[in-house]
Amino acid sequence: MKFARGNSWHTLHYLIVCFILTAFLVSCGGGGGDNPPSTGSTGGTGGGGGDSISTLNSAGLDLLKSKDITNAKVKFQAAVEAAGTQSSNDADTARFFYALTRVAALGFDLTSDGNSNDLNRAADIFDRFGCSSAGRDPFLWTATCPDTLPGGTPTTGELLTFLQDVVLPELEGATSNLDGVSSSFNKVWTEPISSTTVESDYGDVLFARASLKALRAEILILLSYNLDIDIDAQANDTTSTAEQRLANNPNFFKPTASASAYLPQGRALLQGMVDDLIAAANAIQTETDSQTDDLITLEDMTQADITQGKADLTTFKDALSTATTVDDNETPSDTNDDVVINGDPFFSTVLDLRAMFPPFTGDNPTGFFPDPTFGGVLVQPTNLNDDLNNNSVADIFENGGAAKAKSLTKSLHKDQQKVQTFRDKVLK
Repeated sequence: MKFARGNSWHTLHYLIVCFILTAFLVSCGGGGGDNPPSTGSTGGTGGGGGDSISTLNSAGLDLLKSKDITNAKVKFQAAVEAAGTQSSNDADTARFFYALTRVAALGFDLTSDGNSNDLNRAADIFDRFGCSSAGRDPFLWTATCPDTLPGGTPTTGELLTFLQDVVLPELEGATSNLDGVSSSFNKVWTEPISSTTVESDYGDVLFARASLKALRAEILILLSYNLDIDIDAQANDTTSTAEQRLANNPNFFKPTASASAYLPQGRALLQGMVDDLIAAANAIQTETDSQTDDLITLEDMTQADITQGKADLTTFKDALSTATTVDDNETPSDTNDDVVINGDPFFSTVLDLRAMFPPFTGDNPTGFFPDPTFGGVLVQPTNLNDDLNNNSVADIFENGGAAKAKSLTKSLHKDQQKVQTFRDKVLK
């Protein structure tokens, strides 16, 4: 896809489309075809009308090839309904492509309805941000958006409600569709981003399901905390300090009433994501035909890469439930400098993250972390509140402390980054 990423609004759209297309098995940034996608209805794109599963699938694949994601979804949905509980490659094809298009279509519904108050579609998000209605081509974004946000800009709470009420049900439905695809599934088709003929099989199903589970987990975790802020007020305010912003949003990062239910569900989904990614790698490895035309392939990874990738995924999964070394700082013989985290307190208890914020003076954190273990999540290191110069401010907040904080943050993200790296290598 071609986006002018230098503009922040182009970047916003790029991120939203990438979020939606993660489950569509597309690595954003690739080259687009010559034909623009259809964002409105076209002739002959009704439902099944008594057509066979095979006929509906063929019509859906033709629409997908021409970048008409929305109407392709309609055909695949009809094919799924026609298939019922049938077990056949046609039924599997319908379920696979309906799963992909029902999620991808969320990011292609960008035509403005002229109503700047509702928030039911992706298009409404851009309406509320004051973006122009023209130029919303997902493959070549040229719409303009204001530097000063309008008063009707949605709050983060409204955006999270959109994720909960609009996006999450589609992700759940798509996961269910993929659950019904058999391991014998195989289909050659033309993917719409680069107009390349590719082959999809059960390895793609597992990889897509892993992506869906990851997205669902991320949404549930976000919904577990109060992240509601007035976006336009914050963005247009160029003078308030971090101290003032936190004071104006006293519930920011406090747990919501849903946290006790959503966090365990999120962990289970992340564990399922790891299981599906490893199963996908195993399935792809056992294929005996050429991998050059496969949508998802391990062709660019060495055996050592694959083995390490699986090990990193296992480490990530372990860290969700028990104390796990996520970074040994390249000194495996010395455990004193290891970074050890235990995700269990985060997922099994409801932690008040706001209560763990250090105090702020202006834009600078001062004093100490109220709990340097963050509820038991950070097992090691144990010295975040060290105050070697005895001035009642944690050294990590002072000169030289920024480097320590950056190093720790990098270590804490390393596990997640390894999972993302494995996924990116597979998608390459």
